[in-house]
Amino acid sequence: MKNLIIIEYLTASPLKTGFIQREIFEEGLKMVDCLIKELIKRSKNTNIIVVRNENFKKLYKKNITYLVTSKRKNFINFLLKYCPKETEILLIAPESKGILKSVFKSIDDMGFNLLLSNYSLINKFSSKKSTITFLKKVGLPCVDFIGNLSKIDKSKEIILKPNQGAGSENIFILNNYFDLKKLLKKINFPYIIQYFKKGIVGSLNVIFIENRNILLSCNKHIVKITGQKIQQVGSIIGGLEEYRSDFQDLIDIINFKIKGFFGLVNFDVIRVKEAWKIIEINPRFSTTYCGLKEAYGEIMTDLISDIYLGRKDFENKIIPLKKTVKIKF
Repeated sequence: MKNLIIIEYLTASPLKTGFIQREIFEEGLKMVDCLIKELIKRSKNTNIIVVRNENFKKLYKKNITYLVTSKRKNFINFLLKYCPKETEILLIAPESKGILKSVFKSIDDMGFNLLLSNYSLINKFSSKKSTITFLKKVGLPCVDFIGNLSKIDKSKEIILKPNQGAGSENIFILNNYFDLKKLLKKINFPYIIQYFKKGIVGSLNVIFIENRNILLSCNKHIVKITGQKIQQVGSIIGGLEEYRSDFQDLIDIINFKIKGFFGLVNFDVIRVKEAWKIIEINPRFSTTYCGLKEAYGEIMTDLISDIYLGRKDFENKIIPLKKTVKIKF
């Protein structure tokens, strides 16, 4: 039997991630626990192994093995005991501080097959600036950023975000350039500046395998603005189904122009002047995974499990929405 090791970085190595809010640890635990429940139903020929720190609870199931990390044992110590030819790694990690691409490289150098998009894409999409630059280069519709402050329209509303970030942490909405100047004196992280665009904001969950794609869900963001802070506080799974045909056209173009995607990929999008534009791309699991089964049915999570367990005999098909599901972050 082959081994599938699941590493959700934040809950495997919390001692190194003090800059992350506690709520994000909880999101990681919930996401992996949802994934475990679905994988064990389909994993007759695969050993499911989960890496988790000793500080977090384990969802004990008959067919699950836990590798428990601590101050003395990190997950690299455990990986050394497994044969790369018999083991695949499902890595879930944030882009913050380059964590995803750094850990990807370390595991890849050990000879393991990672069930993720290729390193080149991971590297590009770890930065919002490089994501937008790349998307513009290949001719895909996307939001732009302000590269030259001397040419900024000083009267327009502005969004400031970390160039690399976890969730909607440290995102600010500012009335004008003068508010921006005040904020820039207070922050100490690499950032990206954009004009604020009003429009419907959402996300797409998409599966990629062997140059094929399946658009899984069309979700609507739940956004909260408090003072200068703007934050995504939840998602309505299936909340943008009315635009599915538009999204499928967009994903088909992405699939044609970008090679190297694998597995579950999340696209944040915004509708501006009747057109959909990409905000950012996250080639990994997102919290919305936990609402897919309730919104679309068991066939949805079975399909995702089968992809990660190595099955390839599926057809491109639309899985109809049963009901919209609201998820709070």
